[in-house]
Amino acid sequence: MAGTPVFSSTGLLKTDLGSDWEFQSAEGPGQSAGHAEAVSGDGDVVGESAHSKFSQGSETYIYTGSATDYGTATTGALDANNALPGKYASTTEVLITAVEIDYGPCAQGQRERVKFSWTKGPAADCAVYKCSLTTALKTKQENEGVPALLTNSNADSKCQTVTYALTSEVGRDFDDAGEYLCGGNYKGQETLNATYVGIPSLTTTGWVVTVDPTGTGAGNKSNTSYDTYNMTAAKAVVRQA
Repeated sequence: MAGTPVFSSTGLLKTDLGSDWEFQSAEGPGQSAGHAEAVSGDGDVVGESAHSKFSQGSETYIYTGSATDYGTATTGALDANNALPGKYASTTEVLITAVEIDYGPCAQGQRERVKFSWTKGPAADCAVYKCSLTTALKTKQENEGVPALLTNSNADSKCQTVTYALTSEVGRDFDDAGEYLCGGNYKGQETLNATYVGIPSLTTTGWVVTVDPTGTGAGNKSNTSYDTYNMTAAKAVVRQA
């Protein structure tokens, strides 16, 4: 096989995130573009071109700083390191559009994985969205498993995996040549995707539940393990700046 394994990659966002973040992997950067086309009288395309090209991608890190940093409302790691949706990474000139925390590795004693999505375009901080679950979000501590982001009153049901995401969408305007002119992000939203062993009894006040694991008792069944139940929920987030 040609090529050499790379063990020294630092990641596009590493400088802006700071020394407490350890790069793990990256997807992209990839280039996206609009598709312009002209249609003839019979409805067939007679001319086409790409326009409004921009780059986007994502990177995954582990946080190696304070094990309780995610639980601090105003000085938590995400906020302190300018790592929230709407924050501009000046070194690489990209805007963070989403943060996703996968707590699945915690069940095996590892730290969670934090995935940052980014895009080229806006050249300054835009609408910044902060987490509302600051008392529940945390980094992995010794002898702790997956954090309970929702209260479960059924002692016979345990959270197996959970993914939390804080996302925003990006709007763009283009000049008369179809190239990027200006833009910003909008519509902040938090989402949860959790798997439980046994049917949970969850407190979901303030969340819009889109998949309910308690309905009809239907879950994922196997002859070699206990039944599992998946739930998803979303919540709108008001911009902070």
